[in-house]
Amino acid sequence: MKRNQYSAYLTAMGAIPFIVCTWCISTRYTNIFNIARIEQCLIIYSSLIACFMAGTHWGQYTSSQCKATKYLPLISNLQVISLWLGYLILQSRLILLIVILNLCISLWADLILYKYELIKNQYFYIRCGVTLVVVTCLILSMIHL
Repeated sequence: MKRNQYSAYLTAMGAIPFIVCTWCISTRYTNIFNIARIEQCLIIYSSLIACFMAGTHWGQYTSSQCKATKYLPLISNLQVISLWLGYLILQSRLILLIVILNLCISLWADLILYKYELIKNQYFYIRCGVTLVVVTCLILSMIHL
């Protein structure tokens, strides 16, 4: 399997927990084997993914001399801090809203990187599609919580 193909599959597979959790929440299935609440699993997983996406922008900054990346570390840190504070003090729906906003900010940063040809076309398009699926799942989950 080619590296780009492998990356595309892994990116798409990252959406599976969002789809599963959204289905569970919408069907009122609340626990995983009486170990964890689905709602909490979704919040933690989505926060981790949003932090991971913000972290990739830090990596873009350190590997590029392009002026377009100069604010990425600051934006990345603000994203992670907002997710952490949201997790500590907000209710579930608002935490998911913070996650959605952060995923959109990350996609916006990727758009800038794409325009400066710092990320590949294939990655950007897959990223757009997966972000659409994930944000849709999070909105549906917010509605059903």
